[in-house]
Amino acid sequence: MAQQNTMKTRALGKDEILFLLDLISKQKVITTKATNATNNKLKEEAWKSIAQEFSAMAGELRRPEQLRLKWENLKKSSRKRNALIRQNNLKVCNKYIH
Repeated sequence: MAQQNTMKTRALGKDEILFLLDLISKQKVITTKATNATNNKLKEEAWKSIAQEFSAMAGELRRPEQLRLKWENLKKSSRKRNALIRQNNLKVCNKYIH
């Protein structure tokens, strides 16, 4: 059996996450919801550009897929947090109504 070379990269720090968010905010095509062939190609190029800029700043190579996955996870956790806040607000409102 051949062993696979699976090196784990370290997790992104707060400063790196903020830098990633800054890079994403500069690339407006990333946040568009359109998924046609043209936009998908533009998004792919934008992620490659983000990965190059990020790697130059961080000093360690990050693949576009890693940064994209981090972005998706950040969005997911944000949605969960907002849902919890809404649920707690509804509980408080219902408590005072009844």
